[in-house]
Amino acid sequence: MLEVAEETTVAVRRISDDEEFLELGPRWRELERRSGPINPFLTFEWLSSRWRSFGQGHRLCVLVVERDGALEALAPLMLVRRRGFTTLRFIGRPFSDYSDFLVAGDREERTAEILGFCDRELEWDRMDLDGILESAPNRPVFESLWRDRRGIARVKSDLVAPYVPIRESWEEYHEALRPKLLSDSRRQLRRLEAQGEVGFQRCDDLDTALATLAELETQKSSRYLDTGARNIFSSGRLRTFFEDAVRALWDRGVIDISRLVQNERTLALHFGFRTEERFLYYMPSFDDHYRSFSVGRLLNAHLVERAFEDVLQEFDFLPGDDAYKYDWTSLRRHLYSFVAYRPSLKGMALFGAQELAMGTLRGSSRARGLVRRLRRLTAGPRG
Repeated sequence: MLEVAEETTVAVRRISDDEEFLELGPRWRELERRSGPINPFLTFEWLSSRWRSFGQGHRLCVLVVERDGALEALAPLMLVRRRGFTTLRFIGRPFSDYSDFLVAGDREERTAEILGFCDRELEWDRMDLDGILESAPNRPVFESLWRDRRGIARVKSDLVAPYVPIRESWEEYHEALRPKLLSDSRRQLRRLEAQGEVGFQRCDDLDTALATLAELETQKSSRYLDTGARNIFSSGRLRTFFEDAVRALWDRGVIDISRLVQNERTLALHFGFRTEERFLYYMPSFDDHYRSFSVGRLLNAHLVERAFEDVLQEFDFLPGDDAYKYDWTSLRRHLYSFVAYRPSLKGMALFGAQELAMGTLRGSSRARGLVRRLRRLTAGPRG
């Protein structure tokens, strides 16, 4: 007797309700476990905290792929409407340095199903999937699928993330650094120690971590005021987001908040993440009164050394081409943005406006091609 294989059912659906989004937590965490090494920026705790603080005015669009009812993939997206145009993008940006889909199983099939759903079922003029790391497992899948897209689809790589691979001992790595960097750091530490006892501390309880976060806001806000830069903490929403995320993630052991102290005064601090594989250097700060002692660099050196002592695989400086990061490494990875415009009148108009703003269309063959597309879209049926 022949056995007939049971058919499997794969379905993609959208979660647009906040309550249903929050109920997804346990299944989301299980998918994280099955999809590969943890990315703190893709955890349910981080993204749900981000949505609560910054989601107002946007439309939630978390897409889930279920195979016979089991969660196999997830895309944490939202629809953002500005100036009459709608963009589909990741929930976490810009405060999540790395973004991606969470996929367990066949990456190409699941990713293709999500993108197909976006094209068929969602109303957007521009899709902007940015912050995808060069080494992310889904990055080559995105590149392959993007080549076959209709309309205008572009792949950009305009950000880099320096990193330190941990392959030898701290002593061997330390000896390979620039001698001037090492001698100056030792000199600054001696100067600092002459004024009082110096210590490096990692927050080992939640209350201390939250108090240190408050110090980070104070230090950052003071420096923004002094330099005239925009204070990203001014509305209070960023602090609420960070506090909520730290509370939610604390028991998972991925939060790392450390500081350099002297006589109980915080001279420099850092808010970041530590997984089993790597340390992620997210947000440093320092007391401007101690700038001349290079306190930020001293804490940075301590964190890199600790990553070696903990036998992690790498120290990740995260995106940003800041000069100080290259004191510690010459290696960097690229971040990718996958951008598509709907082949519609609004999509082409948005593409033209953004390209003109960047000065890339004037007098170019791309400009002439865009005009031809717009004419076809506005001409209507013939006959």
